[in-house]
Amino acid sequence: MKRRQIRRTLIGLVLSQLIVWLVGRAVRRHFLNEDLGKDSVNAVAIFGGEITRLDSKNFTGGIIRVVFGGVELDLSECEISDPPIELEMKVIFGGVKITVPDAWRVDIRAISVLSGIQDARGYSPSSGDDIPDLVLTGRTTFGGVLITS
Repeated sequence: MKRRQIRRTLIGLVLSQLIVWLVGRAVRRHFLNEDLGKDSVNAVAIFGGEITRLDSKNFTGGIIRVVFGGVELDLSECEISDPPIELEMKVIFGGVKITVPDAWRVDIRAISVLSGIQDARGYSPSSGDDIPDLVLTGRTTFGGVLITS
C-alpha cells in the first residue's frame, strides 16, 4: 500500500515539474520573440536565472521580465548616444541586479509593491544636467531591484 502511495506521489511530482517546465518554456519563447535589436536587452527569467552582459556603444534600453527568478544585467561597458533611454521591468517574486557605469544618472520611476528598488552606488551628479541617462520603469511585486556600478 505504501509503495503505491509513494509511486503516485513521485509521478505527481514529475508531472507537475514537467508542466511548470513546459509552461515556462512557452512563456519564455513568447517573450523572447520580441526583437528589440542588438543594442537592447530582452531578459526573461521564469523559475530560473539569467546573466546578461552588454557592451553596446549605442544602448537603447529594453525589457526585463522576472517571475520567481533572477536577472543580473551588466551594462558597465555600455554607452548611450541619445539619453534618456528606458529599461522596463516587470518583476514578481524575483530579483534584478543592474550594473551601470559610474557616471550614469539613473531615474527610478518604477512602482514597487511590497518590494524594494535601491540605487546602491551613492551617486552624486557631477554637473547641473538634470536629464537622466537611464530611466527604470515598470513594477516590482514581492521582489527587489539593486543598481550597482
